[in-house]
Amino acid sequence: MKIFEFLEKKAVAKLKKEIKAASGNEVFFRGIPNEEGIVTDIEVIARGNEYSVAAVLNRMKKNEIIIHNHPSGLLVPSDNDVQISSVYGELGGGSYIVNNEVNDIYVLVSLKKHIKIDIDKYFGDLGIIRKKYPDFEIRDEQYKMSKDIEKSLNENKKALIEAGTGTGKTLAYLIPTLEYALENNLKAIISTNTINLQEQLINKDIPLVKELIGQDFKYTLVKGRGNYLCKRKLQNAIMEESDDSEDKEILLNLQKWNETTKYGDRNELRYGISFEIWEKVNCELDLCTNVKCPYFSSCYFFNARKEIGKSDLLVLNHHMFFADLSIRSEIGFNTDYSILPNYDILIFDEAHNIEDTARSYFTSEVSKYSFGKLMGNIYNKRVRNYNKSGIFVRALIYLKDNLSEEEYEIIDKVKEEEIIENLNKYYDKIIEIFDRFLLGFSKDSEQMEIKKRFDKDYIKSSSLWKEIMKLRKESVHLYSIMIKGLTKLTNEIDKFRLEDENGIIFDFKKYIERVKVFMKDLLYILDSDQEDHVYWTNINLRKGSIRIYATPFEVADDLEHNLFNKMDRILFTSATLAVEQKFDYYKKNIGLEKKGIIEEIIDSPFDYEKQMKVYIPDDTKDPNSLEFFSDVYDFIKKLVINTKGRCFLLFTSYSSLNFIYNKIRGELEKMGYTLLKQGELPRHEMIELFKIRDKAILFGTDSFWEGIDVQGDSLKSVVIVKLPFKSPEDPVTEAIIEYMRKNNQNPFMNYQIPQAVIKFKQGVGRLIRSKTDTGIVTILDNRVIKKAYGEKFLKSLPKTSIIRGNREYILKEEKRVKSEALSQKDSDVHKD
Repeated sequence: MKIFEFLEKKAVAKLKKEIKAASGNEVFFRGIPNEEGIVTDIEVIARGNEYSVAAVLNRMKKNEIIIHNHPSGLLVPSDNDVQISSVYGELGGGSYIVNNEVNDIYVLVSLKKHIKIDIDKYFGDLGIIRKKYPDFEIRDEQYKMSKDIEKSLNENKKALIEAGTGTGKTLAYLIPTLEYALENNLKAIISTNTINLQEQLINKDIPLVKELIGQDFKYTLVKGRGNYLCKRKLQNAIMEESDDSEDKEILLNLQKWNETTKYGDRNELRYGISFEIWEKVNCELDLCTNVKCPYFSSCYFFNARKEIGKSDLLVLNHHMFFADLSIRSEIGFNTDYSILPNYDILIFDEAHNIEDTARSYFTSEVSKYSFGKLMGNIYNKRVRNYNKSGIFVRALIYLKDNLSEEEYEIIDKVKEEEIIENLNKYYDKIIEIFDRFLLGFSKDSEQMEIKKRFDKDYIKSSSLWKEIMKLRKESVHLYSIMIKGLTKLTNEIDKFRLEDENGIIFDFKKYIERVKVFMKDLLYILDSDQEDHVYWTNINLRKGSIRIYATPFEVADDLEHNLFNKMDRILFTSATLAVEQKFDYYKKNIGLEKKGIIEEIIDSPFDYEKQMKVYIPDDTKDPNSLEFFSDVYDFIKKLVINTKGRCFLLFTSYSSLNFIYNKIRGELEKMGYTLLKQGELPRHEMIELFKIRDKAILFGTDSFWEGIDVQGDSLKSVVIVKLPFKSPEDPVTEAIIEYMRKNNQNPFMNYQIPQAVIKFKQGVGRLIRSKTDTGIVTILDNRVIKKAYGEKFLKSLPKTSIIRGNREYILKEEKRVKSEALSQKDSDVHKD
């Protein structure tokens, strides 16, 4: 074989150099091919012949080539060679063997040649879209975005695309993605942030593209394991309940549903069910006995996973994606043991959220509530009913029923009373730690919710922390005694090799494992010695709850190492990714700073000059002053009356939202307005009520700045009360600011402002959702015109009229514009 048919000269030279440096011993290389499949560059991934398949594969990206030398010069593949090339070949990669002189080559698996696509056939007046749907509006922006994605797929590159509202981005990425995936027999994933977008994709967009492409393919909405009923847990839960309990009746109703349901999905239930009941019967990863389960063949979860494996396209949320990635980061990217099947193309829609979602998955957390529930599931000293007193007691009952008297005597020697005493002592000590946190950090606070860091020097040197460290030491001692007794018991149980068909002993062991994980996390957080993490507590005095966390400052390195270095066909898209027409901030924060990424900002096709006006009063008080909300209250009231409600009021904190809501509520309700406050109803119910009620006003914070789509006359006004800066008192934000300062960075310019600009763009984007929508955005925060950095926010607005003036002028101007709009509407009606 001619080696230069497979390797460029410079790659050959590099191979020779590295093999020589290894004294001719075996070396494994990552071969990086060009578009024609010829290796242009190499990288050493392992040396020597002691290696594992997983170790080599974990260093490879998709669509590359594993190259290694045989020092003997005999290029016959070994069993290990065949195994590695077989596994990597299934993922689309190639595998070559060369001699030490790199003048001979053996191709175990050829690099798969991907068929390139051209999506032009779908667009234009004579395209497939227009032929099948003559009334379908094809937008230039949509075509441009689709071509960018076509290029990224054909050239195996990442793409970063900000697509303005109205671009039609879902269709723009679905057409090239599905065309490419089906042509090349690849699996694609779409990860979104909101349920609304998932439903739109599954119920509307994907079926439409299926018609356009004219090929049959399978697509599935992937749900978490906890959404499915576990038949084994249901049977055990029914047996545990006494016949006269209310829970027993609910569980028996679930049993009837179990006999008729096809999918066992909680969403199929026609009646509500509490989280506490569902948690007793849902699927859980560590409590799954897998093939040993008597219900395995009819398991709802595993049947759903079979369908996922057969699907060409999967739709899921960011949380599930990162749960899957966290497993891959532990055991290797290409694995059969993760939540999702291996995939080849990844689309992040609503991609501006992935940094926060990723951070939550790299955060360690423990809480008083979850600990209490865990220990209660093991042994609950407050319950007299044996069946409900915990898995420890149920395990002992099971053993007594399934062992002979002589055998049970061996178990009995482990001393049941002593284990219970040790469980209780350990429980009490950990609760004491949580209570010390709660009392110590809430002292002298008037707030019901408290968020505080405990990794500061003045806390670490305080008497409070000394008490917590003393309790920590005592808890470790009690934990060691408890675990020693439980381990001795399980070791004795294992000797009998019981069938355990209902999984009682299995569950008992798994709950012990959960205690071990809890203790490991608790000590990790209390020790708080990782410099790249912030350690903090969240206390809710109203509920008496407390959580403590260890949160990383940055996720860029983790994402780069665990995902971006593993594959290239990844699309990031959202209406808000850029700051000042650049992606620098976004790329840095998620670890995408390498070159070769296709970047595009596609403006919205909407005519914002005609559809939207932005008003900025210049006579409001400083938004940081104590008088700010009292100062703007009357103006807000007049604004919502001006538009007869039909308004979103967007706040940056619950306290400010509640202040305005409580002050304005009585007067406006008497005038027939409907006030909808975040937290009083589920989000989707609030939006539906807003759409159908007259004179509706929605009071929202944080999550209501994005992911809401209200078209038509129901929404005419968006009021941004303050610029959405994250509070510098938030523990994570505070720590990131300190961390950046230590590294000679400007946190305000390089972190706080870019974050606020992206959130601001989301808030403004709630108003105009279609080509016929019209309305006004009012920004009450005068920093946008009085501070130099305010220009960054103004530049992020779409091209439209920005009207500045005092509040009286703005109210008059709004009335005038409203009057002109009504006259135009009447004129249009008469013309028709």
